[in-house]
Amino acid sequence: MLPNLEKVEANNGYYIFSTSDQVVGLGVHLTACDVEAADEEVYVEKLSGVFRQLNPSLRLRLMSKSQTKRGELSVFPRSEAFERLDYREQSLICVIEKSTASAFSGLLIPGLKLKRKEENAVDLLLDAARSLRDLGFKTTPLSEAETLKLFVDDNSDWTADIGSVETGSKSIGVIRLVKPSSRQVTPTTLSNILKEIGHDIEIRVCLERLSNSSAELFLQRRLKQVSRESKVGEMQGESLEDTLVSTSLSGESLLNYEFLIVMEKHDKGSLRKALAEVVSQLKPLGDFAIETIGCAPSLICSYPGSRLHVPVLEQEKTLPCFIPAFRIGEVSSFKGEEKRAVTFQREDQSLIHIDLLDPKHQNQNAVIIGTSGKGKSVAHGVLTHSLLHDESVSVLKVDVGGSHSRECAMLGGVEYKLRIDQPSGLNPFALLSQSSDGSEFERSVLGQFLEVLILEEGEKRLSKTMRAELDQALEKYLSVKHKSSSLDQFVRSAGKSLPRKALFDRWVGTGLYQNAFKDLPEADDEDEVKMRGEMRRAGSSSSGAASCGFSTEEEPAPTRERYVTPTALRYFNFSEVFQASDPDFSTAAMAAVLAIFNLELKLHP
Repeated sequence: MLPNLEKVEANNGYYIFSTSDQVVGLGVHLTACDVEAADEEVYVEKLSGVFRQLNPSLRLRLMSKSQTKRGELSVFPRSEAFERLDYREQSLICVIEKSTASAFSGLLIPGLKLKRKEENAVDLLLDAARSLRDLGFKTTPLSEAETLKLFVDDNSDWTADIGSVETGSKSIGVIRLVKPSSRQVTPTTLSNILKEIGHDIEIRVCLERLSNSSAELFLQRRLKQVSRESKVGEMQGESLEDTLVSTSLSGESLLNYEFLIVMEKHDKGSLRKALAEVVSQLKPLGDFAIETIGCAPSLICSYPGSRLHVPVLEQEKTLPCFIPAFRIGEVSSFKGEEKRAVTFQREDQSLIHIDLLDPKHQNQNAVIIGTSGKGKSVAHGVLTHSLLHDESVSVLKVDVGGSHSRECAMLGGVEYKLRIDQPSGLNPFALLSQSSDGSEFERSVLGQFLEVLILEEGEKRLSKTMRAELDQALEKYLSVKHKSSSLDQFVRSAGKSLPRKALFDRWVGTGLYQNAFKDLPEADDEDEVKMRGEMRRAGSSSSGAASCGFSTEEEPAPTRERYVTPTALRYFNFSEVFQASDPDFSTAAMAAVLAIFNLELKLHP
């Protein structure tokens, strides 16, 4: 018979349940181990500590559920996409139970001693819950509603069948671990298997620790039963002796546990097929069997409040490998900035929310890796789109493939196409304000940019003498107020005082790279500024792009407006430079982008 819930009461922040079989318990959400971000060995040690400290009179039940969902992401920028897409969500619940019944329950004074035993049991439960936190686990008590959901509300229509339990609307099947694998099993073995399983499943592991005296008696009895006449018997005897030594001397615990997988389908046919698929995928973990005649008893013992049915004995150091607490993916709720976070699906269809600007990250770098056609540009596009939902964010995008022109236009950004034969509008000098006082920061940033333009083949840095001459020329140029600034104007102003003047001439006037950092024609520039202004007013809300909120005083030069007007996205298209394979041009262009980035940080902190 399924456990029958009698009552749920609040106690010290937890909800304590009681069943008609005189079992009390409580449940908590347990944060699993993300094996991509955390050290699973540390988590294994913590689990072993829980098993070692577990009171032999308590039962520990871990329930991991993987289910398909849709929608429910309204706070995230890509929520509309997931209203039409299924995704997988996983949860991990730990239930601690204590039976208050005994062989002499009928002889007790009605009500008095039973209540005292229940109070003592609740104290044990609360101590066990606190020990989880003390060992470093992140736990959250189940709410009253979540506690009620642990039990079946009405099973009057349920019928037991061979291989399933029929509820009237669905068929429930059970898979049991019969024998752990003789091969090496690691904490990530189960998580790797779960990643490949495409069905909604629930893993329920129930365990009890044997007292030290019971464990020693059991091992000694088993040791006497083993025949050492065969090679296999000799190996079994040696293994039992080692276990007995570790139990007696090291205090290592032995635990009885049951590993069950519960699956639900709409009909028996699809259930049988799904159970067979899952059993074949579980082979690396051990020998599994689909419950047939024993389906109903196994299902009953998987619910909180039930005793172990057909347990397996295991050591505390090995048992963590059979606990569904290790995940390849997110294990806790997202706590970053929701309005700029991008949502992706992993291979197992679970979700991951990424906020690139989360201050909790160890660094601000990210790499998207994939072969051609795998969606790198698409992923980059949705990242950009999500970031721009935050009005405080502006984006500078550099691309050698030319894959983001359409995206830039849709988001109302500015595109710089770098060509040898046409002006690009890429002008770091345009970011110098009229009030510029030639600060050390501006001279340093522009100096690094100019240095790249005149490096010889194989040269990495200018000599200190040349760098000093360049710095003096910059200081003199910046000391004079300019309505508009450009590389051409700087070279003309500095004249022969510049080091390697011949190399500078390649980038100005009639030189080979004269268009590299030349402003766009004034008419085109004004049209573009006007067009972007209209796009921001008319289409920014529909595209999801947001203004950075930059502010500036009036400037006479249209080119300067390309830098100081509110623009959330700047796109530097290097596709033609890449195709031309000109290292001088592409290196100088990247130096200009870095200069613009650093100067914009000063202009728009």
